[in-house]
Amino acid sequence: MDIANALDGTWVKRRKTATNVRCRLCVRGCFQETMDQDDVFASTPTLVTLRVLLLMTLSICWTATTCDISTAFLHAPMTERILMKPPSEYYPTGNCLWLLKRAMYGLKQAPALWQTHFAKVMTELGFHRCKTDSNLYCHESTELLCYVDDRLVCETPERTKEFTDKLSQEVLLKVEGELKPQTSVNFLSRTLRHNGNSIDVSMSTAYVTDRRKFRSLTSDNMQS
Repeated sequence: MDIANALDGTWVKRRKTATNVRCRLCVRGCFQETMDQDDVFASTPTLVTLRVLLLMTLSICWTATTCDISTAFLHAPMTERILMKPPSEYYPTGNCLWLLKRAMYGLKQAPALWQTHFAKVMTELGFHRCKTDSNLYCHESTELLCYVDDRLVCETPERTKEFTDKLSQEVLLKVEGELKPQTSVNFLSRTLRHNGNSIDVSMSTAYVTDRRKFRSLTSDNMQS
């Protein structure tokens, strides 16, 4: 890519609390040239896999632990030369370009690069990917289900702790919650509720309503 085709950057802000706003620098990947779908494809887990995994967890008396990987895409190294215009706050004169070394958020290929990188990490830890669902990783008795930067680890608490400690040496991992009887956790935009002899999988009405509002606003903007 030459200098004339350097990509713009943009700040994406998300309000976390009344006084706390998370700000992330992203690439405006919408201006990237048309790319082969095989180069940007990143799979997501199926609900069938999730249900089977929860059934196994329930029958073997495992615990299901949810984890989050901070700045997930930035773990993945770039495999091609891409230049980006840095924010004007840093270079007001605009006489500087950045050569991306990591998969910046906003790049079309960032999800695929991250998924490939994480698969390499898991292989080095002794795991193998399930052939029927590439987002499920297995190693002896440990099962790990992936969804972008979210992870669901199913095992005994002791082996889960051993695994998360090893994974923390490779990525910025944060343990979120543990699904035990009479508790609940969130995964795949759904609430998992452990009732003791069953696990309920549900989706909040607020999530569905927010998505409908987003689609409506997007449709109105495209029409205008």
